Amino acid sequence: MRRPKPRALVTGGIAVALTCTACGGPSASPPPEQPATTAAGETSTSAGPFAEVDPCGLLDPSAGVQGPGEREDKLGSLVCRWEVPEGGVAVNLHPDRAVEQLDLSQYQVSETTVGGRPAKLARGAEGDGTCEVLLPVSGTASAGVAAITDDMNNDTACAVAQRLAPVVAEKLPAG
Repeated sequence: MRRPKPRALVTGGIAVALTCTACGGPSASPPPEQPATTAAGETSTSAGPFAEVDPCGLLDPSAGVQGPGEREDKLGSLVCRWEVPEGGVAVNLHPDRAVEQLDLSQYQVSETTVGGRPAKLARGAEGDGTCEVLLPVSGTASAGVAAITDDMNNDTACAVAQRLAPVVAEKLPAG
């Protein structure tokens, strides 16, 4: 049985439960309201190094995701979600938060590399079926590839996130 369409993954990460876990940053205060959206569909805040990047353009069906992706920016992050055979995946672009500024206190974090870039792997609590690969983009910006799986298995979620992270990393700005 398929889970309902994920609403937010892990990010500092895991994509705001499939979209933004660490989006709120290190403070315990509630996040600010979303910026207004222009008629062209762009947000009124600066996208920093992601000004020319559409998160939905970072993955496509050739990478194993279904459809063109669903854009749903959250808490100052640019977010796009897709379904995959294992569950759901999201790309989270954080224009104003470096990896070190993301709140990862609820995750098991380990160091890794993706396409020669240093990265972090953030695993959700056992049985959550969540995992996110976090990529530094600059000293003030980061990106995440988050997965949530129907089988509630973190190993499966990490395999999905790690499979898709290199595809996303090669399309990110150099920073």
